[in-house]
Amino acid sequence: MPVEINPTIIEKLGAKAQPTYEVDKEIDPKEHAIYDESKRKRKTVVKPIMGSDGKPEKDDKGNIKTRTETIDPTRLSLSLQDIIVTRRVAFMNLGRVKLTAEPSTDQEKRAFNLLQRLRENNKVSFKESEIATILNEELQVAKLYYSVDTDDASHWGGLSNVKKDFKMQILAPSKGDNLLPVFDSRANLVYFGRGYTRTVDILELIANGGDAAEAEKEIKCLDIYSKDFLYRFEQGDGVKGEQAEGNWIYLGKIELPYGKMPLSYYFKKKPIWAPVQPIIERLETCLSDVSDANSYNASPLLAFLNVDGAQAQEKGEQGKAVALKGAKDGPPADVKYVTWDQVISAVKFEVDTLVNFIYSLTQTPNISFEEMKALGDLSGVAFDRVFIDAHLAARKEIEGGYGELIQRGINIEKALLASMETSLKAAFSTLNVGFEAPHFKLEDLEADVALAIQAKEGGLISNETAMGISGLITNVQDEMAKIKAEGSAAGDEGTVMKLKGAG
Repeated sequence: MPVEINPTIIEKLGAKAQPTYEVDKEIDPKEHAIYDESKRKRKTVVKPIMGSDGKPEKDDKGNIKTRTETIDPTRLSLSLQDIIVTRRVAFMNLGRVKLTAEPSTDQEKRAFNLLQRLRENNKVSFKESEIATILNEELQVAKLYYSVDTDDASHWGGLSNVKKDFKMQILAPSKGDNLLPVFDSRANLVYFGRGYTRTVDILELIANGGDAAEAEKEIKCLDIYSKDFLYRFEQGDGVKGEQAEGNWIYLGKIELPYGKMPLSYYFKKKPIWAPVQPIIERLETCLSDVSDANSYNASPLLAFLNVDGAQAQEKGEQGKAVALKGAKDGPPADVKYVTWDQVISAVKFEVDTLVNFIYSLTQTPNISFEEMKALGDLSGVAFDRVFIDAHLAARKEIEGGYGELIQRGINIEKALLASMETSLKAAFSTLNVGFEAPHFKLEDLEADVALAIQAKEGGLISNETAMGISGLITNVQDEMAKIKAEGSAAGDEGTVMKLKGAG
């Protein structure tokens, strides 16, 4: 039986579609350009050769003997790229994403509840922030869904009796995955390759009669997904199957009953910090230069005047003493402290300007302790206005590529459940499900309660809605029932809730 798909072609086409921007050396502070000796060279210094008597040695002509050394300059790196990504993801507020739908039938309501149950089982609300972080740091990420057989259907909470479950796995280069997307001429994802390595499974080892030494052996794997099938390939000694291209062994294919590829993939061409990468490198250089200058000049220098011999100061040495040779018939020797009077206001101005541009050009809030302290005691609404630039950047992210990734995931989840619970297949096809990513805001309970009271007294919202937006209550229905019961016990059955303003 001929192999239906060529794994080598998928590898080549998938590699071409990957992002070309190299992020590894920029996201890892230890790999920053400040550590590259071709860019920040070692310093060459000339030092006198000291004799056993503590004085410089001289040659036959009376010249002081010297030796040349290289000294590594100060190298300070900053993890600003990580801060930029972390704060962008935080303002995206992905942990609060909620599904939205308007089910019109009992079947659609059940389908929607089943969808929410699937996402709860997979802790999707927690994983979305991790996925967004990976995407913004590594420029590519994928969400893979797969099915597993179970002993019972209790994980569906009574919504289904099918003994099957669906899991979501995050695929990324940092997790050992080689992501190989293949697009057609219309930019549609038609194939997706996942390259990875695995160790020999213990059950596989026993079945093949292997010894313990083979348990350490790694096997190179390639899974290729299409809309209809999963094709599996492996490389390695002892792998059994049909020979394919590029030393790959074809293990077979698995039919996918979902009607679409069970994964969503997204990538970026450049990271968020790309526009300010040169500024970050300049900031690291400035700080390293200042640190070097401090090492040489911050401590007072004890100078001996009109004394024979001279000794160069050492970097980082405190209480330095330097002997300076004066005129032969000059004044008597003298000792003075020399302090560094260099004005660093220009350096401070440049550093402050660089930091300001790094944050402003990436729409990242500078929320350091000193900056926040300077703002004073502001309300939650006031902070929203201060952070408007960060909110705009987060909203642009969600309404763009990342929002598309979320929606694709929802559609895949619907397809998975429709293939499992066939009685709801029509309901899933007619049910339109979207999502809402609420605005990130600092908690200001006093302001929320005041707004609820004002809106209720103005006749704009109901008691129930007012309770919901007040921020005081998690389960509005239960709270309404308690208030009604308390009102009945007090002989005030007609009153459910009264919201009164201050004073």
